[in-house]
Amino acid sequence: MRITTDEKGYVTGWSIAGDEEGILCQVPADFDRFAAFYPGYRLENGELREDSEALAALQEQHRKEEIRRQREERCFPYINRGNLWYERLSREQLDGLKAWYQAWLDAPETLEIPSSLSWLEEENQEV
Repeated sequence: MRITTDEKGYVTGWSIAGDEEGILCQVPADFDRFAAFYPGYRLENGELREDSEALAALQEQHRKEEIRRQREERCFPYINRGNLWYERLSREQLDGLKAWYQAWLDAPETLEIPSSLSWLEEENQEV
């Protein structure tokens, strides 16, 4: 395997075959983990080593991206509806929807997925 690194030794890219550029090194034992989080690895004394702080930051970044994807799928289809739909909601439902929406907006920072609103779940089952 060949890798490219930045000035601090962190991996910026890798290839198994075909590319003759980069530094030749051993394929990590947990290749799947390396492939997913390679920027969290450093080349030190000719060997690839995990940097626990860099890996933790990358994993948090991946988690935030996953939450944003879920928000787009599970929240925005309700929030982006028209006035006719909103006018059918009770005050309690509207207040709950606002709080739920804010929780989704905050979710990438809190890393907490908001619980579903039961009445939205019921509406989905009716469709």
